[in-house]
Amino acid sequence: MYELPEADILPAAKAHKYVRSSDSITAVARTASDRKALYAQLVAQTCLAVLHTLFSADRRRVQTIVLNAVVDTIDPATGAPTRPCLATLRTTRDTFDTLNLADVAPAVCLKHLGASVSKNRSELAPVRPVLEFSMVDPRFIASTDVLGGLETRPNLMDLSPAEFESLITNLFSRMGLETRQTQASTAASTALPSTPALSSAARS
Repeated sequence: MYELPEADILPAAKAHKYVRSSDSITAVARTASDRKALYAQLVAQTCLAVLHTLFSADRRRVQTIVLNAVVDTIDPATGAPTRPCLATLRTTRDTFDTLNLADVAPAVCLKHLGASVSKNRSELAPVRPVLEFSMVDPRFIASTDVLGGLETRPNLMDLSPAEFESLITNLFSRMGLETRQTQASTAASTALPSTPALSSAARS
């Protein structure tokens, strides 16, 4: 899950001009359609950037990502906090690696990936998430600070499975992502460590 900014993050003015007669600078306002199109681009570009960051962060274990892009806001109808999902998709590393992100049209690229995107993003019309993800799942456990106790260049092969999971959790947290670590399964002692469950919610 990734928290998007609201549409009001976009500047109301698209340009400023100098008026010689009054020796002043006036703003040229964006039209409603301009703001809607610009916010649609922001949502699409942000989704692709999040996918690229997560796939690049762990090239060995992260093979599939389900992304729900949401907005924390207030429902104007009720005044209550709400979190509509504006874009949702599931994609694999093999599919994402075929993309040339430098030349894609972000909105078209999301459609190619099978994303479901709100038809009215600026008014926060929600879509149904591909996968509902609860960050209060009782299977989640508190992670430990592995980075603080490691040397500058640790040997990852010396880490236990639990320490490795905590390390990945710490690294994603340092990147501004919200993470949760799950409990060890019955077979965890013999299996390779799994990547922590992620809810990407970068906050400035």
